[in-house]
Amino acid sequence: KQWYQRRVAITAGGLSNYLVVYVRLLVSGQLQHDSDNFIHFVDGGYTTMKEFCDKEVMPVDKEADHLQIMAITQCVNFPLRIIYVDRSPGNPTEIVFPDGSPASVTLIYRPGHYDILYE
Repeated sequence: KQWYQRRVAITAGGLSNYLVVYVRLLVSGQLQHDSDNFIHFVDGGYTTMKEFCDKEVMPVDKEADHLQIMAITQCVNFPLRIIYVDRSPGNPTEIVFPDGSPASVTLIYRPGHYDILYE
């Protein structure tokens, strides 16, 4: 019940929209601050990290990708485990950001969508 009450409080009055924009600002700031390490992962013809952030990070209709996940975990120093599940043979791929850290939250990634795994 407490979880539901918190969820209602966050979604009421547009607070969730403010939180999403705030996280996008954190990601953009981290990517631009540490652009020498991140720019090699950028594709799509972007020549600067600022251009990438303006087109791919800040617009609210864009979804987070691997690069944005790396940036937010570094920015807030919050270890995160992602389990990539697709239709390829074999076991799912598991990645922890930052590498080797004990993660306290696990996300399941299916192509195009993240879900939180509650343990």
